[in-house]
Amino acid sequence: MIDPTAEGPSWMSPPPGWLYGTWSLTHTSQRAYLPLRNIQFDASPVFPQSTNTPGRLNDLLTFQIGDSLALHAVYGIDTPLRSIHRSFDSKWDYSFHLVGVGGSTGFNLTWAITAWGYDSSGIGYFLLYEHNPPNFDIFSKSDSGPSHETLESIHKAVRELGNEKLSQAVGHIVPTMQDGARRGEPPFQCDMACIDDKEGCRALGVC
Repeated sequence: MIDPTAEGPSWMSPPPGWLYGTWSLTHTSQRAYLPLRNIQFDASPVFPQSTNTPGRLNDLLTFQIGDSLALHAVYGIDTPLRSIHRSFDSKWDYSFHLVGVGGSTGFNLTWAITAWGYDSSGIGYFLLYEHNPPNFDIFSKSDSGPSHETLESIHKAVRELGNEKLSQAVGHIVPTMQDGARRGEPPFQCDMACIDDKEGCRALGVC
């Protein structure tokens, strides 16, 4: 749901906790991601939760640079827009404002899940939208990404919205570099060195 105020089919939010865990970034329209390898996104609830801004998430993006097997990270906190703007209704579920922490102070943006579900092979995926400028990322529980049929459906659905900028952005989506090097690895554990990873934030330009 790219414009929560627009008329159209009802938005059904993912079940509670559906976003938690590790996802592979397999397709993107953002050029900054293309030099990086095996990008993963890990989402988990912040503990303890704030009564003023409930629903906050740890947002951890990890990746490899060049031919190196070393992992680098950028880390931030996602705050639901409904916790910031209390007048927003359930149509704004899974819309967040991300603020970088530690070395990633330039990591500051608003994003939303605009489509989610299971592809034609039964693998979980979601389409992430960032505005200003419009960009799309496709995340999957498989580092191979959603099935070809599902990718085609995503492109078709965005173009049918009739928005020129969004159609251009979805037309720029290309595969990321996923070579299987992280298959079977346990979830990445982020410590203070990870939070202050200067090489990671420089690779994405968010220091």
